[in-house]
Amino acid sequence: MFKPSIYCSLKCANESQDRADKIKEAFKNSDVLEKRKQTFRERYGVESNFHRADVQGVVKDTIRSKYGVENISQIQQIKEKKKRTVENWTPEFLEKRRKNLDSSWSREHYSKELEEELERGLPNITGVNDPIFSSVKSLATVYRLVNNHRPDLIGSSNNISTPHQEVLDFLQSEGIEFRVNDRTVIRPKEIDIFVPSLGIGFEINGTYWHREDFVGRSYHQDKSLMAKEKDVKLIHLYEFDGNQNIEIVKNLVRKNNRRIFARKCKVREIETKDAKSFIEDNHRYGYARSTVKLGLFLDEELIQVMTFSKPRFNKNYQFELIRLCSLKETTVVGGAGKLFAHFLKNYKPVSVISYSSLNNGYNTVYEKIGFRFEGITKPSYVWCNSNERKSRYQTQMRNESDFMKSKGYHKVYDSGNEIFVWESCK
Repeated sequence: MFKPSIYCSLKCANESQDRADKIKEAFKNSDVLEKRKQTFRERYGVESNFHRADVQGVVKDTIRSKYGVENISQIQQIKEKKKRTVENWTPEFLEKRRKNLDSSWSREHYSKELEEELERGLPNITGVNDPIFSSVKSLATVYRLVNNHRPDLIGSSNNISTPHQEVLDFLQSEGIEFRVNDRTVIRPKEIDIFVPSLGIGFEINGTYWHREDFVGRSYHQDKSLMAKEKDVKLIHLYEFDGNQNIEIVKNLVRKNNRRIFARKCKVREIETKDAKSFIEDNHRYGYARSTVKLGLFLDEELIQVMTFSKPRFNKNYQFELIRLCSLKETTVVGGAGKLFAHFLKNYKPVSVISYSSLNNGYNTVYEKIGFRFEGITKPSYVWCNSNERKSRYQTQMRNESDFMKSKGYHKVYDSGNEIFVWESCK
């Protein structure tokens, strides 16, 4: 029997708070949601209107005709509104938001499908029954929620990796104050470990959770640039760097590092074997071929090295500054300037280019010795599995991505490089 509507029009219905409350309550009922999905599957072969190709086409056409873009997130007003919203988020609001999301999660929200996915290490939110998670797209968020409420699916309940714990232990042993999971500096994004007194943050990037499939290509660079805007050096420590990570931290934060003034030192040309040995021991990325190798000596002790060669990537410059590094746990005041001045005097270059990895935080040395900041490169990547790491230059081939993934490798992007240029005044 036909039941007449209690509303005089659709507008009237949409303005009814009672109707809105009933709809909201219905969406909390898993049986109602499942029945709705089943109806859509039977009629259209999908689980919701928004999955229908014809509806998606109409939406895109409407947005394109009104605003000239494919997606509403590309509309300038929307971008500005999002930015204003994020800027107004406070640490208190973010903590409340996190707690609300966590409190909404319980064991009954897991379907068998989700549990099987998690056991394979492939989180998939489509199996979550609670509608609150229909909009959760971040795998990192899912991972945190799972870690808090079902640690048996993914291992350790405190989710602290060995490299992460090593950094925390070292900072504590040195009596250095730090904050963990800090969201005050580059909010709403998080810094794993932040040392306020030094303006340094550390990101502990596990290979699995920081691979391209989960975080995309620009994730690490985006965070580095956000930190740079706040005058914070964000150091990215990757799981595949192994024991090298803790040495990087020690070199940056240890309070009793030796301090040497370059005016007490002399510059000499050094042999390839000496340069290679020193750089392999003291530079994060090891030795790279060079034609000019300069060493800074305190008496007979080699304490800093700077090397040059013909440019590897940009042939518009005469030289490239390839490597600059100091002896571990040693600060050389004025060393880079003295080495570069020696190079200018003896080699009289017209132009020099150099690259500084944002994995090490933004660079403060180059501009002090006469270079200008020129820009930033796109992030590069490596391929990793549980046993080894391969650079992009080792794996370039047709169908590279499909081949490497078939062999069990994950693609992990870095933060890119800052580009610096020096040019003669002549």
